[in-house]
Amino acid sequence: VQRIALFDALINNADRKSGHVLVDEDDRLWAIDHGLSFHGERKLRSVIWDFAGQPFPEKLREDLVAFQSWLCYGNDPNLKELGQLLDIAEMQALETRLMQLIEDGIFPHPGPGRHYPWPLV
Repeated sequence: VQRIALFDALINNADRKSGHVLVDEDDRLWAIDHGLSFHGERKLRSVIWDFAGQPFPEKLREDLVAFQSWLCYGNDPNLKELGQLLDIAEMQALETRLMQLIEDGIFPHPGPGRHYPWPLV
């Protein structure tokens, strides 16, 4: 669940509902429905606020640093495709969120205003 919460903070998911996290027969979690993500303005809305303010595990921090290296210095065809799907403001916001998460090292707190998706499912 922490990995999903951190991923949502990174992609600025504005619609993480409980019904968007599925459990398979092996008790593995699957996060689905990322249709409202990557906006340039902070719109993080989630039902997963249990970890707000807590440090995230070192492994997740290492994953963020590896992603930062890929995003900023990579030469991967997938990076070019990401740049075609997101506009400049969205890419800049992604990079800013990524740097902030790495620097803070904690799960973000809910922002002002509505921080839960609606309707709750």
